[in-house]
Amino acid sequence: MGYIGKYFTELFRGWTVAMSTVASLIFLFLPLLFPNTFKDSSAVPASYIWVMAALCFCVSGYQVWRREHRLVEARDGEIARFSAGKALPAIKGSAFHFQFNGVIGTGHEKGKWRVHSAVLFTIYLCNHNAQETNLQELKLDGSELEPPIEFGPVIMNSAGGCPALPSGKGVTVSHVQVAATIYDFRNKEDVPIVSLDKLRISAVDGFLQEHPIDMKNEETLRFW
Repeated sequence: MGYIGKYFTELFRGWTVAMSTVASLIFLFLPLLFPNTFKDSSAVPASYIWVMAALCFCVSGYQVWRREHRLVEARDGEIARFSAGKALPAIKGSAFHFQFNGVIGTGHEKGKWRVHSAVLFTIYLCNHNAQETNLQELKLDGSELEPPIEFGPVIMNSAGGCPALPSGKGVTVSHVQVAATIYDFRNKEDVPIVSLDKLRISAVDGFLQEHPIDMKNEETLRFW
């Protein structure tokens, strides 16, 4: 059955809708079945009857729409309740043990002097909701540090790729590596000790949600 057939089926389903639909049909065909009656000037004009037919049809159409709208609202409510029961992951954690790894280099790029090297750190993560997921990505934003540090893509050296984050079980990922660059310094000895209190870290889960991760207190980074 096509959409048109379903529509007319709904028009005659339920006594209130059916009565309005039948009334509209009666009013529609009265002037056609009894043309002589409605030619009499004392009778109700045919145009009035057709207006009443249109109004009855509008009433039946509105009743069908209201019935279907209530079904849609009930369905959406069920979906919302189901989604609430299947809450998305809520990941919390902290990052610590920041240290340089390898040679700290210097150079000149884009008209600026820079100091750069690889940085290693450890991160602890825990999923606090029932929905299990995994860690897709870590992002570091050092734009608010003094002086600012530009971090590159994070490399996780965990076995098996993206570590799983089951519900309620903490996971520690060590030897996480990221490139760090600080501009406007020609020599690494000139770079001051950088407090990481304002370093912003976010963990991206399997649903592509970003979760802010805390920094352990008094974490610093030395470029020498």
